[in-house]
Amino acid sequence: MNTTGLDADLAILANAKQRWTEVSVPDRIALLQAVKDRLLETAPAWAEAAARAKGLDPESPSAGEEWFAGPYAVMVWCNAMLDILAQIAGKSHLRGLRLRDVPGGRIAARVVPGSIWDRVLFSGVTVDVWMQPGVDRENLVANSAAGYNPAIARIGRVALVLGAGNVAAIAPLDCLHKLFVENQVVLVKLNPVNEYLAEFLATALAPLIGPGVLRIGTGDAAVGQYLCSNPFVETIHITG
Repeated sequence: MNTTGLDADLAILANAKQRWTEVSVPDRIALLQAVKDRLLETAPAWAEAAARAKGLDPESPSAGEEWFAGPYAVMVWCNAMLDILAQIAGKSHLRGLRLRDVPGGRIAARVVPGSIWDRVLFSGVTVDVWMQPGVDRENLVANSAAGYNPAIARIGRVALVLGAGNVAAIAPLDCLHKLFVENQVVLVKLNPVNEYLAEFLATALAPLIGPGVLRIGTGDAAVGQYLCSNPFVETIHITG
């Protein structure tokens, strides 16, 4: 197994990890907007390829699932994060959050449905985020979005994301979470079942690949094993 390319990618990420933690909110907004623009361009080809990979007619109603579980899901995440980043100063994005008391003296926030589209597309589905023990209404602001607190000492890390399923959106969504929520740069190794997505993800996520904060890899279990034991890798996440 030739690991030269993997080693080079990890070295680039290691060099960029601390710099990424210092990227300003306006610059992060610009990067996400650029991702949205590229995603819009590649979405039809992505959804068509995903349908064909599952033996579906891209023009059939069944192929709609490949839009919802692929580019649509990524676009929804980008829009939600852009909305949060636009309000991150003073954490005003928490205003109007629907909170309720749950067992154990904890609180939970109802996050879905969050829009009219949620109500239409996910009728009857609700999602609550339970806060950790000790987080209450009074200290919620102090315990939210800690990675964006100005005074925090941010430490950059290289994350390895291992694709473990065949849902098209999961790997890119986990990469975006690592980057924009956990302040970690990412090497994602796609599940071999989903390797056909590499070209579409490379196009959609090019604004993050260019600055050296994201790399996309493919390969079998031996590649994953090599990456897991690589000294550059500081955190490991398995999708699903």
